[in-house]
Amino acid sequence: MSPRRGVSALSVVTALLLAGCSEFVLREPPVVAPAEPPAEDPDAAFGDPPDWTTCSSGWYGQYYNLPGDHADLEPDGPLALDDADWWDDDRLAFRRFDPSLDFGANWWPVEEGIEGDPAYFATRWTAWMRVTGGSSIDVVLGARTVAWLLADGEVVAEIQPDPDAGATLESAVVTVPVRVGQVPVELRFGQLEGAASGFRFRISGGDAALCYPDFSAE
Repeated sequence: MSPRRGVSALSVVTALLLAGCSEFVLREPPVVAPAEPPAEDPDAAFGDPPDWTTCSSGWYGQYYNLPGDHADLEPDGPLALDDADWWDDDRLAFRRFDPSLDFGANWWPVEEGIEGDPAYFATRWTAWMRVTGGSSIDVVLGARTVAWLLADGEVVAEIQPDPDAGATLESAVVTVPVRVGQVPVELRFGQLEGAASGFRFRISGGDAALCYPDFSAE
C-alpha cells in the first residue's frame, strides 16, 4: 500500500517471530483525520457500518484456489500485496462466515481437483472492528508463508516468506496501532510452497471488538 499524499515516511519496526521463522514489519498508520466509512462496494466486502447491538462477531471469508504452476508460489524475497493477483474473481472457490480465524497447522480448506490442490490457496477476510479505548491493540498472528493485516486500508503488519522456516506454525503477539472508532479491517493470506500450511489470528489485548459485515447491498 502506498503512503497517502502529504504524509511523511512511515517509521518501521521489525520484530522476529519465535524461533526466527518469519519476519513482522509494523508500520505506524499515517496521522490523518478519521476516515469516513467505505462506500457500499461488494468487492470491498464491508457494506455499511454495523449495528453493534445485533451483529455477530466474526469475519466474511473469501477463499481462492491457486494453480500449481502459478508464478508466485516459490518467492525468493518479500512479496508486495499490490503485486499479488491471488484474489482475482476467476480464482474464487467459495465464500463463508468464519467466527474465528484460529485454524492452527495442517489447514487445507480448498480442494477443487485442479493442479496442485489442496497445496496452494489464498484467503481474504473482512470485518468491522470497534475500538473504544487506547491507540493500539495486541493481536496473535501466525502464518506459514505470507499474510497482511490492514486497518483503514493501510498495511499495519505483515509476515513474509522465510526460506529457512520449518514446517511448524509459529505465532507472535504483535502490537498494532489503531484509531478509536469503527475501523474496517482486512486479512490477506497466501499459502505458498505447499510443504506445510497454517494460519492463526485473534485479538489478545486492547478495547476492541469485531463484527461480521453487512452484505445486504450484494
